[in-house]
Amino acid sequence: MQAVDTDTVVSVFGVAGVWTPGRYAVLLRGIAEAKAQALWVANSSAAVFAPYDGGADLLYPSEWQRDAARDRLVEWLWPRAERPMTSHHISCTA
Repeated sequence: MQAVDTDTVVSVFGVAGVWTPGRYAVLLRGIAEAKAQALWVANSSAAVFAPYDGGADLLYPSEWQRDAARDRLVEWLWPRAERPMTSHHISCTA
């Protein structure tokens, strides 16, 4: 069994909003600089956008949604040899 770090504090906050270009630019910059953490969940599809310093993970509730996104975002994807795609997950470059 792995030890649990009891000194780590995790805060969770949620707010409904509409994604518009530039609206989250400051937060995304903070994430890219490893100064902030956040993720977005689409109410309509339950897809998750989880950016981090160096890229972003996209998680989908189904394989067909993942495949459709993979086809739309092909130029943003990591090469398969570096980051393999799991059942409902795509990794993108920054």
